[in-house]
Amino acid sequence: MNYFLEGHKRKNTGTYKWDGQKNPNALPFWVADSDYETAPEIVKAFIQRSEQGHFGYQMLQDDYYQAIIGWHQKRYETKIAKEWIIPIPGVVASIKQALELWTNPGDKVLIQTPVYFQFQRVVTLSKRILVENKLRIENNRYEMDFEDLEEKFKNGVKMMVLCSPHNPVGRVWQKEELEQVLTLCQKYQVLLISDEIHGDIIMPKYRFVSMNSLTKEEHLVMVSTAPSKTFNLAGLKSAYVIIKNPQLRNKYQEHLTSAFLPGLNVYGILGTQTAYTKGEKWVIAQNKHLWTNYNYLRKKLSKDLPQAQVASLEGTYLAWINLTYLNRTSQELVNCLSQEGITVNDGSTFGADYQGFIRFNLACSFRQLGQGIDILIKAIKKIEKAPNQ
Repeated sequence: MNYFLEGHKRKNTGTYKWDGQKNPNALPFWVADSDYETAPEIVKAFIQRSEQGHFGYQMLQDDYYQAIIGWHQKRYETKIAKEWIIPIPGVVASIKQALELWTNPGDKVLIQTPVYFQFQRVVTLSKRILVENKLRIENNRYEMDFEDLEEKFKNGVKMMVLCSPHNPVGRVWQKEELEQVLTLCQKYQVLLISDEIHGDIIMPKYRFVSMNSLTKEEHLVMVSTAPSKTFNLAGLKSAYVIIKNPQLRNKYQEHLTSAFLPGLNVYGILGTQTAYTKGEKWVIAQNKHLWTNYNYLRKKLSKDLPQAQVASLEGTYLAWINLTYLNRTSQELVNCLSQEGITVNDGSTFGADYQGFIRFNLACSFRQLGQGIDILIKAIKKIEKAPNQ
């Protein structure tokens, strides 16, 4: 069975993406998880574990750490040590803990907009000052503004949260770009958090570079990642951070201990181990499928909605679509599309300057994608004809 072509029935299963929509009958293209089964090796491992019939406290054994080490070596050509790895329930939770440990209320924390909306929320809800280093777009491809980044650093930024690969604009940052970020962080002693949760979802001809491959022990860097996006395991709440710097690592571990965060659950541990030891072929097949989906979306919109602009996709399964020519707010677009039968993300939640943008999730069957794109085109054509009040 080809899960990528047929998809998987998720409606009425309590899944947030399907059952949390404003229009319960819409096709969902919003929440960043996928609408096909995970790797069959993971499902098999879960079934075998369930048959044991006991689900008490689980300890982290060496197999867990070796699975992570092996995956980073094979996929990213990066050597990491067991002691650098610190498990945590989620990537955003890891950023929250880093904010509490290494910054104070009123400190400046920098993000690069448009960016995953939880970055903004975790900074502002922590009573830190949000600083934006806005990405620039050149030939439908987003780039970092390093001149502005350095100016912001000069003005007292304490921490930077990097999204790599970048959600929602789909950039896979090149080695030279990441080295420049690292150099500026070192120059101004800015602590760098690199969210690499989309690091395995890479399109053809692009290569993901983990910040771990560029750092040394003295660097003030924490990498946070998880198998959840790649393998659709977000509900298992299993992530980890990697910190080379021993002083930072020890303080972070002590902070987590004092915060009494829950440990990883039985299936989070098993899912990580199985994904990283048996899931590579599935990931390669998934990335080919996502590339096909992206190109279909791009070609269809180019033909039927020529004024719509789809950002170049290098990584992630998220398409960033510019519909500003319609002169509507993102919320108006989202509401209209919901009424017509699809749910997408409001672009303005990724940055106030992105009214008229939407984010569209490509991680679904080709059949579902085709249905969704047809609804999208029909709805946008209706908006084009409607008077702008």
